[in-house]
Amino acid sequence: MTYFLGRDVDVYVTLEATTASTAVGLEADPQGAALLPVCAMVTSGATGPDTNIFANTMQNDSTVLASRVHDLTGVDLSISTSDEEVGPFMGQVSMQNVELRKDMTVTLTHKKSDELWDAMYNGPSNGLEFEGRETDASAATTATARTMSSLTDTSDYRVGMFVVSTSVPRGTIIAEIVDANSITLSKAATATATNPVAFLDLPTFLHQGARFGVMYTGSTPLISMGRTNPKSAVSGATYALHPSNPVNYGYRVHVRMKDTAEVYTVRNAAITGHTVALNADGVTEETLELKSTVLPTLYTGGTNTFDTTMTTVGEM
Repeated sequence: MTYFLGRDVDVYVTLEATTASTAVGLEADPQGAALLPVCAMVTSGATGPDTNIFANTMQNDSTVLASRVHDLTGVDLSISTSDEEVGPFMGQVSMQNVELRKDMTVTLTHKKSDELWDAMYNGPSNGLEFEGRETDASAATTATARTMSSLTDTSDYRVGMFVVSTSVPRGTIIAEIVDANSITLSKAATATATNPVAFLDLPTFLHQGARFGVMYTGSTPLISMGRTNPKSAVSGATYALHPSNPVNYGYRVHVRMKDTAEVYTVRNAAITGHTVALNADGVTEETLELKSTVLPTLYTGGTNTFDTTMTTVGEM
C-alpha cells in the first residue's frame, strides 16, 4: 500500500474509450429540472453546473488533462496479487502458489464541493442514455393525457416497461399496449410535445450511477449497467471476443507524479465504494474507491503524455 498526499501527485480519471466528444458527467434530469442531477453522457470537455465532467474520453492527452480530480487531498494506491494454492501432491509437503490475477485498488480523497461523486456511485442515471434501453425517435404526448402515440412499432414493448421522456414524469410505466403505434401510460403526460422516448425493462437507472463506465450499442456510448462480462464490453466488433478487440469496461486512473514524467496507470477499474466525512474543522471530504484486476502499466514518457492504448480482450 502506498499513500500520496494530494500535493505530491495529480490524478486523472478517464473512460476506457477514445471516441471524440464522449464523457460521463452530470446534467439536469430530463424528467424534471427540480429533481437531482443525473449521470449522463455529456460533451467531452464541457464545464458548467449542468454538465459536471467526471471522466473524459482518452481521445488525446488534452482530454486526459481535462479529467483531473480537483481539490485532491490524498491517494491510497494498493497493489497486490491474488494467488491460488495448489497441492501438496502425494509425497510432497510443499505448496505451490499460482497467480490468478492482479488486485489493484485506488482510493481518492478530495474536498467535497458538489454531488458529482455521489451521483456517479449512487445514481440516478438518465434512462435515455442507459444500457438496455429501447428507443423511439418520435413519440407524441398531450398534457394531462395518458396516451403516447406516433410510435414506430410497439411489438417489442411490454406492459410494465419504464418510459423515459422529457414529457412524462419519473416512474412512468406502460399500462397498456393499445395498438401498433400507441400505448397507455401509468401517469399523465406533463407536456404536449413530440420527443424521443426510451423504454427499459428494469428500474436500474433510477438507483445506479455510472460505476462501470460506458457500454457501446454500435457506435453509441451508453452508461453501462455492469452486467456484461468485462471482456465482452467492446464497441461495434463483428467478432466480439477476438483477442485484439479493444475493451471499454470501466475507467482508467492515471496517477502522475508532480515531475509530470512518471505515470502509474490503473486500467479497467470499476467504482466500488464512496464515503463522505465531515472533519472537526468543518471541511467535508469524500472518498471514491476504484478497483481493477487488470495488469497496470507504468509510463515514463514525455511531459503531459499518458498511456491511452486500449486494453484488449486478450489481456482480460
